[in-house]
Amino acid sequence: MTEKARPVPLTTAADETQAFRRFFEANYMKLRSALSIMCRDPSLSDEVAQDSFTRVWEHWHRVSRMSAPEAYLFRVGINSLRDRKRRDRRSSQLSPRDEQAAPDEFALIEHDDRSRVSDPSPAGEAA
Repeated sequence: MTEKARPVPLTTAADETQAFRRFFEANYMKLRSALSIMCRDPSLSDEVAQDSFTRVWEHWHRVSRMSAPEAYLFRVGINSLRDRKRRDRRSSQLSPRDEQAAPDEFALIEHDDRSRVSDPSPAGEAA
């Protein structure tokens, strides 16, 4: 006697939402704590954790079927934190305020050249 394959019940949007809510409640503090250890900034870790869950929710139909959705979540969170830190470093290096505060190398060279021209004695000769 052969058994008939049972049809897989389709999940409803409410089921998906409820499953994600359970996933969120089980993993939010774990992710936030891990990110906080990495960046030592509770508000940044909270923001990145929220963004990570938003990204996971956008792909929940695939993520929920993964063998380790928690691992995917943590990878999204860690990558997001690294991207944010990298972006912040770049923007702080290129900020106009920093450019104004930094000395102009060309002005320093020009000043040095002018001081050499005004001093007629060659280097090494005593005046």
